Amino acid sequence: MENQRENRWKIALRQISQWKIQVEPIIFVLSLCNTARSVVSPHLMEEKMKRTYFPSSHLEPPDLKKFYNKKIVLWDQNYEYVNLPIACIAGIIYGSYSDQRGRKLPLLIGLISVIIDNIFYMLIWSEKTDISLQWLFLGATIVGLMGDFMLLMSCVNAYLADQFGNKRTLSIRMILVSTIFSLGSFCGSQIVDHLVDVIGGIGTMFVVQGALIITFILSVLILNNPLPMKHQNLNSDTEAVIPGHRRLFLYACFAANFLDQLVFGEEKGLIGKYTLLNPFNWSTHEYAKYKEIRPIVQIIGMIFGLLVLKWAFKFRDTFIIFLAIASMSLSTLIGQTFAISTIAGKLAGIAQTAVLDSIYRETVEWYQGFVWFVMFVISAIAAFLYLIIHIIAKKEDIGT
Repeated sequence: MENQRENRWKIALRQISQWKIQVEPIIFVLSLCNTARSVVSPHLMEEKMKRTYFPSSHLEPPDLKKFYNKKIVLWDQNYEYVNLPIACIAGIIYGSYSDQRGRKLPLLIGLISVIIDNIFYMLIWSEKTDISLQWLFLGATIVGLMGDFMLLMSCVNAYLADQFGNKRTLSIRMILVSTIFSLGSFCGSQIVDHLVDVIGGIGTMFVVQGALIITFILSVLILNNPLPMKHQNLNSDTEAVIPGHRRLFLYACFAANFLDQLVFGEEKGLIGKYTLLNPFNWSTHEYAKYKEIRPIVQIIGMIFGLLVLKWAFKFRDTFIIFLAIASMSLSTLIGQTFAISTIAGKLAGIAQTAVLDSIYRETVEWYQGFVWFVMFVISAIAAFLYLIIHIIAKKEDIGT
């Protein structure tokens, strides 16, 4: 009996090893930590603004809230104006390096950048250290040079594309990774909901930092660094793999990704600040509850997309953009291609910071919901572009 049990365990372990699980646990922890920080940051940032800025005249409580809210958005803009251009250039460099030397080092650098970013914000938010907001400029520069969170996600996508050459397998793994990301977000909200009253927002950030440091150490020890396959005649191969009209399709995917990042990046970044105002006046607990519900809906949507739309109705992949990037590129170009995709997101971040955040600051006193109408229009354009991509994908038999 004992021998049979041992054999079963060995078979189970052998099957698990065939799943090639490497980056998925990292994704889970990163999502958990990123969500935990995003939940505690609005109130911590508001408290910092109250210690830094004092209105020149007496303001009623709702107007005072808007005064500090505009300052929060202003400093978010200041950070992004410095960070995003640097991170764009760094993303190209790290993407090219990863195509030659492997994905592990850029991934680890991206992970360190997240840890450093948190350190700067913790020193600014904490009442004990309470360093000046101007330190954010230095933090934004250092984190940008190291690629920040987006480099990390780009490396994860490249890892998956390297591991799974089969488009169908890659498609399923992409969906699973996104589900894991949503699950991590749910757990991060749960942790904040249970810890914030016990150890406070800064205490929660210490827990986040501990989890990131442990993840970094384990990544150094466990992650493999397989080198991407080499191709002798890169130009001719590229021309063969990516004909002109499919390149146009790829650019359309990048454009859709740009609009997607623009709207949803703004929505995710703004919702925590927006709900500090009337009529919401959300506490950290209430914001955590919202962040708990959102990933559950996302997971349900993933399952629905995988089981109903993809397998039952044979629709194209929910992750057609990722598939287009991975399936239209050679393995020697995957890192650069995902880096370019990341830059589309970064450029969207610049547009978000320069345009949408500015619109919010200028209209919040006149009509605080105006920016949401602007985002609705952009979303409609993005949805139309996704429809075009779907039609072309079906016609050209791109994706699975």
